[in-house]
Amino acid sequence: MITKRFGVRIIEFLLAIHVWIHVVEFIAACYERAYITATIAAIGILTFVSAAVFLENGHNHVVNKKGESYGN
Repeated sequence: MITKRFGVRIIEFLLAIHVWIHVVEFIAACYERAYITATIAAIGILTFVSAAVFLENGHNHVVNKKGESYGN
């Protein structure tokens, strides 16, 4: 059974992978001199990173006895 904490961790991991896919896409687009695609990839990277930063500070957390924090 997947607990809420484990589910949140899975989503965070998948979002981190998604950001790295955008980073690779950005590098490939720059290498191919596809600057419009590179710009779109950069916007995707900035959107994900900004969301992670602002959501981390903007929603409630549950802290367990071990001091670990996860989304509520």
